[in-house]
Amino acid sequence: MNGVNGLILAGGASSRMGQPKALLTYDGSLQLHRVNRLLQPICSQLFLSCQPLQVDLYRASGWEGPVVVDQARWGTIGPLNGLLSALDRHPGPWLVVGCDYPLLETADIQLLLDSRAAGQLAVAYETINGLEPIISLYEAAAAPFLISFWEKGQQSLRHFLSSHPIQRVPPPLPDRLQSIDTPEAYHRIHLT
Repeated sequence: MNGVNGLILAGGASSRMGQPKALLTYDGSLQLHRVNRLLQPICSQLFLSCQPLQVDLYRASGWEGPVVVDQARWGTIGPLNGLLSALDRHPGPWLVVGCDYPLLETADIQLLLDSRAAGQLAVAYETINGLEPIISLYEAAAAPFLISFWEKGQQSLRHFLSSHPIQRVPPPLPDRLQSIDTPEAYHRIHLT
């Protein structure tokens, strides 16, 4: 193994979707289990990141692995809370993947790992829409910079990536980095 921990981000409120995106079904499988299978072969350890009140929900869906619970000390800052809470538990590196990317494939993740470069705090995909912070690898060296970023009142991982030295990677197939956030997008993807 490569010493990289995987973190599946599933702590969002899913307000636009109306139900937990990690528990949506794609090709007969819950997205949570699909991301687990995607990351399992390439991560030393795999963790689920969620809010305290979501733990029982994900356990009931069959998640048996370790859970990183969003810590109140970081506030309600979305994915940054998940990453900071994970860094509290283990220094990293952390491969972060959101639970709402059903087209993602192992090759997309492997490319991030293969693109790591000395002196860079992270590896992130860069598309025409900008940097993709929720499918990225954050090196252990990023921890103090992430904490300092938070201490300055910042919350956006995209802003963090754009303002720090990182390795930017063009995705081979940008369509696979599609986030499915609404019922309309979910139904549309099932029609293709």
